[in-house]
Amino acid sequence: MVQAYVKVTDGGYVTEWSLSRQDGFQQVETEEALISNIDAVQVVGGVAILDKEKQAKVIQEAERPSDFDLMKQQNAALMMQLAEQSQVVEQLQQMNAQSALSQAELDERLKTVEGVERNELS
Repeated sequence: MVQAYVKVTDGGYVTEWSLSRQDGFQQVETEEALISNIDAVQVVGGVAILDKEKQAKVIQEAERPSDFDLMKQQNAALMMQLAEQSQVVEQLQQMNAQSALSQAELDERLKTVEGVERNELS
C-alpha cells in the first residue's frame, strides 16, 4: 500500500489523484495499481478501494456502441434493404417488359389468324 492524495465526490468516489499534498485533497492509503483510476475507486475509512461492480458498469458502457455507431449500423442495414428492393423493382420491370413483348406478339398472331379466317370466308 502507498499513500496518495485524492479529491472525492459526496459519495466518496475519487475524481482526482495526486502523489503530493494539495489543497482540497485528502490523504489515503491505496494499492499502487488504483492510482489514476477515477471511474470506480471509492474511499472508505481513509483507504481507496476498487468498486468492482461500478468498474464492471463502466467497462460495459465503454464497450456499448455509441449512438453514432448504432445509427451507422442502421443506415448500412437500410442501404442493403434499399439495394435488395431496387433489384426486385428491376426484375419486375424486366418481367413487365417481357410480358408486354409477349402480348404484342400474341396480338400480331391474332391479327394474322383473323386475317386468314376473313380471306377464307371471302
